[in-house]
Amino acid sequence: ILAAGLGNPNKILDAVYMPGTRNSETPEIKDTVIQTAAYVVREFINEHGVEGEAAKVYDFCHFLFKGILEKVEESLHGPELRAGEKDRQYEE
Repeated sequence: ILAAGLGNPNKILDAVYMPGTRNSETPEIKDTVIQTAAYVVREFINEHGVEGEAAKVYDFCHFLFKGILEKVEESLHGPELRAGEKDRQYEE
């Protein structure tokens, strides 16, 4: 997920955050993104017989995406990566 985000960071960030929240202090991740990730994790858990609290899967996915998106955002400002240069037209 991180590799895909670093490949086209502005486009990914615009697609994943709620409209108008990307540049705010606390950008909001679209609920459908978290729900989709939670579904995939639940399917993995069921398929592999992993035991745990299903209620915590959503919170785990939200935490995971928050960390990934912070790294994608940092890539736009890091002088060594500048991964976002090629898609600057997507910035607000």
